[in-house]
Amino acid sequence: PDGAFYVFPKANKPNFDSVRFAKQLLEQHRVSISPGQAFGDYPAFFRLAVSLPAAQIPNAVKAIGKEIDAWS
Repeated sequence: PDGAFYVFPKANKPNFDSVRFAKQLLEQHRVSISPGQAFGDYPAFFRLAVSLPAAQIPNAVKAIGKEIDAWS
């Protein structure tokens, strides 16, 4: 791609740890995100760099949603 689109969502889950979430997402789904702590005191946030080909984005978003729903 010629560029990227960045999103910085907040996971509204108790005790959310974006570092642990990022590792889990990468290991289980091969989806890479940046934990919010990389940008300051934002443990409940994570950054998405949406730079995949358009056909791959829905699968990555579904994996992120699945992991957030399962967060405990």
